[in-house]
Amino acid sequence: MLSLCKAAPDGSLTRLLPLWCLIVGSCTFVVEGEYPYDVASNSLTNGGGAAGRGVCVSDTWWEHDLDEESVLMDPGMDCIACHEGDEGPRLTIAGTVYSAYDEPDLCYGIPDAIVEVTGADGRVFTLPTNGSGNFFMEAGAPLTLPYTVKVVGPSGAENPMITAVSDTNCARCHTAGGVDGAPGRVVAF
Repeated sequence: MLSLCKAAPDGSLTRLLPLWCLIVGSCTFVVEGEYPYDVASNSLTNGGGAAGRGVCVSDTWWEHDLDEESVLMDPGMDCIACHEGDEGPRLTIAGTVYSAYDEPDLCYGIPDAIVEVTGADGRVFTLPTNGSGNFFMEAGAPLTLPYTVKVVGPSGAENPMITAVSDTNCARCHTAGGVDGAPGRVVAF
């Protein structure tokens, strides 16, 4: 269960919320003028890590020399743009699932999560994440736009996207800092 709590601008409720979050499940709250605070990792998310940079939670980085042209390649990067430029198979939808909104490019994400994509026609596509957290659907899949997305983490916790979208390039908005209203990375709990 994800709760959205509101803390005082000075952050004075931060000492009380961890206990509350243990009772109700996971919890994220917003301090006025700050990024969302994730109680589980005890850090600001969406760009608020050490010196404003994300921390690679998996502590595993993609190594170009080891995984070149692999499905594990370039976690967090713009898969669609690269694959449109004669670099591998064309993709309909692609991205990387992480455990924090601000994780940096090339950091491995969460394996064994499910990205459930539902087209406007109701057809559901189940896309598992691989060892680096990447997920993708090759071109030609009959995805009807706009679509909705729900990420199911390895624990079974669900994280639905709030709005339907027509852009199939997840990394365009789901960057470490988030753009166009995205909170940051695609995240599983």
